[in-house]
Amino acid sequence: IRIIFDQTDCLVIGGGFAGLHAALRLADAGRDVVLLEKNICGGSSSGRSAGFLTPNSEEDFQRLISEHGKEKALTIYKIPSKGVELIVETAQKNGFQCDFRKQDSLYFSNKVSHNSQIIDEAEELAAHHIPHRLLHKKDLKKIHPGKNYMEGVIYPGCYGINTFAYCQEMKKLLLAKGVRIYENSEVHALEGNSAKTHLGSVK
Repeated sequence: IRIIFDQTDCLVIGGGFAGLHAALRLADAGRDVVLLEKNICGGSSSGRSAGFLTPNSEEDFQRLISEHGKEKALTIYKIPSKGVELIVETAQKNGFQCDFRKQDSLYFSNKVSHNSQIIDEAEELAAHHIPHRLLHKKDLKKIHPGKNYMEGVIYPGCYGINTFAYCQEMKKLLLAKGVRIYENSEVHALEGNSAKTHLGSVK
């Protein structure tokens, strides 16, 4: 059991994608950094995800426009795009072994009633100069002749990775940069500038 009593410039709580990248940014800025993780790095939702790096996986662009307006929708859409770019850049720059591969993302309809949604999405993407390619039934048959795909949109610049392996590679990189990582150390209280765990505290 590793007893913690540490002091640092910056404390990061959580060893998922966000926490690991925050720690990397701080370490590269010359800060002394401690990271606390309740499990192991990548042991929760970050490491258990399907590993698809694509900005279009959460919400249709046209739905974002209807809910937030065009200007805010474009800003929201670009946030995950920048996240994908950050992950890709980090993996390639550091030679991470995480089953990293480039692949397209296909968004399709398999019912005539859904075709207009795909076509409307493609029109909005075109209007905002977002890379994509609209595919019709004959094109989709070449991809999978056994499926009843009607209309589809292909998004380039997407990737697949082993997310747990990525988090573990990030952990190794951070340790090499001098970041102190305490796993199995869940923070149960914040008192002033101290984080309390069952194994000790970080100030």
